[in-house]
Amino acid sequence: MRRSWLRSLMVHLARMRYSKGFGVQSPSAFAFIRDVVFEELPYYVYHPLSRFVDPWLDVKACQLLFRIVNFTSPSSVVDVFPASPAPICYMSSVSRRIRPFVLTAPGWQDDGAFAGVGRQGFDFNVVSNGIVRCLADVCASGSVVVHINRTDDVGLLDELLSVLVTCCGNVGIVVVDGINRQPVKDIWRKACDGEAVSSAFDLYDTGILMFDPNYGKHYYKLNY
Repeated sequence: MRRSWLRSLMVHLARMRYSKGFGVQSPSAFAFIRDVVFEELPYYVYHPLSRFVDPWLDVKACQLLFRIVNFTSPSSVVDVFPASPAPICYMSSVSRRIRPFVLTAPGWQDDGAFAGVGRQGFDFNVVSNGIVRCLADVCASGSVVVHINRTDDVGLLDELLSVLVTCCGNVGIVVVDGINRQPVKDIWRKACDGEAVSSAFDLYDTGILMFDPNYGKHYYKLNY
């Protein structure tokens, strides 16, 4: 999510002691923090994908989504309530073998925006009805990385996260935007406490849920 320079400075100062995995005891979690969250080397797709912009997410957030998918190697990626095609373009660019899904609602986003990127070589499965059921079906079909954009429908957000926790056998990583604003914060913390969630990473604006028992049950705050 985009921040003003003043807000960025305040968040940075408040979280200085959480910089780049300082104090993290788990080797797996530390490797994820170092090699995925804070990886600074440019990937080959960053430049061509930079033409896509998002009104809510900055380029840094989209690049993080790319690195998470690259790390997880899922069979499918899902973008829920996107404000633009940018996130799903970054996520699906990792591999042509990945099935990309866009879950939205009628009138939420102009279908022409996705048709436009479709003409540029991207092919998305856009679903606008029964998205909770569709999400469950996608999770049941193989490993998944899910990105849930900012949404004001907190009831739906709660339902979607409940589905993901239930389908944890195939869910790799879930990324949730806007976790530090109410009432999303309460829903986010409830999801973190779910038995199936192994680790949660709090990047202030963005939260990451991990469903891998190798990471152990822990809540990490990061100065991202």
